[in-house]
Amino acid sequence: LSCKRMTPELSHTDNPWQLLRTDRGGEAVALLRERYERKPTPGASMSLGAALMWTEEYVEARRHFQSSLEKAKQLRMGSEGDYAFLGAAEWCLGSYSSALEWWQAGRAAPYAVLGVCIHSPMLLFSASILQPELPLKPEAILDELRNKLADPRTKMWPGTLAHFVAGLTSMEAVKSSWTGNREQNDRGVFPDCRWITEFYGELLQLSEGRSTPLQLKHGMASLVDPARYSSWEEDDFIYLTRFPEFYIARRESRA
Repeated sequence: LSCKRMTPELSHTDNPWQLLRTDRGGEAVALLRERYERKPTPGASMSLGAALMWTEEYVEARRHFQSSLEKAKQLRMGSEGDYAFLGAAEWCLGSYSSALEWWQAGRAAPYAVLGVCIHSPMLLFSASILQPELPLKPEAILDELRNKLADPRTKMWPGTLAHFVAGLTSMEAVKSSWTGNREQNDRGVFPDCRWITEFYGELLQLSEGRSTPLQLKHGMASLVDPARYSSWEEDDFIYLTRFPEFYIARRESRA
């Protein structure tokens, strides 16, 4: 999850995000790997890891995020995002227990968006709904999330989404945080914000008995249908690739 916005890349011949959207994932990964090796910033690391996840190179993505996390730990700067993606890579490999271990560890990461580790409990809640046989207690997870949401820093996006998942605010309140400004131009609703809200909405419907596992599977399939994001602006698409939930949804749509 993130609340930052970035400048779209304009080149057409060496644009990895356009390559990802046109089924040229290998070329996209190669470009992003070259950029990361040339300048290994956290942003470059996340971009490469996301591209590896997008192209379903989950073993390599796991290796990459583990390396990134180890380097960050040396500086006491481990990011909750690395833990989130490590868990997602394990989930996509069918290693549910390992996924839980990473997400549980991410609850105490030194760095997190908004300064509060709210993403890890949300992923653990997702796991408890998608695989109810796992040793997780959904209400206990939500209680922990609610405690974290007492921090006033969580009043802005993506904290508003976490408040919704925890049952502390309405869908209307979440929708009000979907709108904003990118690149000095009024863009209205951010489609990536709508997407991630719908993902958790699907899970909540199942957890509350308002849908069935089959309906959830269809909902996940709809979320990862390329028609959903094929016309998005590039920066919106980049944010979609950086949602671990996208890859979880893709796996669940095929289960």
